[in-house]
Amino acid sequence: RPRSSWRKAEELLAGTTDSMWLGPLTAARVEVELHRGRAEEAAARAEAAAVAMQEGEIPFFTATLHERAVGALAEIAERARALGDLDGAAAAERRASQHLERLRQLLAPEHWEGTPPPASLAHLAVAEAEMTRVLGRSDPAAWAEAGARWEQLGLPLQLAYSRWRRAEAILIADGDRGEAAELLEAAAASASAMGAAPLLGEIERLA
Repeated sequence: RPRSSWRKAEELLAGTTDSMWLGPLTAARVEVELHRGRAEEAAARAEAAAVAMQEGEIPFFTATLHERAVGALAEIAERARALGDLDGAAAAERRASQHLERLRQLLAPEHWEGTPPPASLAHLAVAEAEMTRVLGRSDPAAWAEAGARWEQLGLPLQLAYSRWRRAEAILIADGDRGEAAELLEAAAASASAMGAAPLLGEIERLA
């Protein structure tokens, strides 16, 4: 069922370059590929969509895509670094930087009469935090900033993800294990309440 639904959606939108359609569809597919452990496939799909949407991209529809692309490339960089593949990690960094810089430009204040969409700014905060993972030094403060934005918007699933990554960063830095435990407990409660089984599994493994 899910695979046939993807195929149908992709067939209907074949050839489109409209970010309103291509952004959300590709972002969702990227997330699925990440849950399947296929980070390179996820990143490749995001990059292909980014090329297709060069003209008239609307960040309200594409911020999620760029955020998840940086997250996919963080997985690739971490894996490469663990294998001693410094060239592979550097390549992932270059690719991730392209998505992050593009999102920064799209949301730059000079392009807006008012302020950019708050949710898009939250996705940018997550992308900034994911970039610290790409660089091999996941930053608890960056994840705290991302989490604060999701909390302000009242979006518990995204907040749970940020809390999980913040706890991970704290533990990697040999920080306060009690603080990490509290973050994981809160993240697990939200993920469980929303039936987010893949995220809950990640949280429990780290715990």
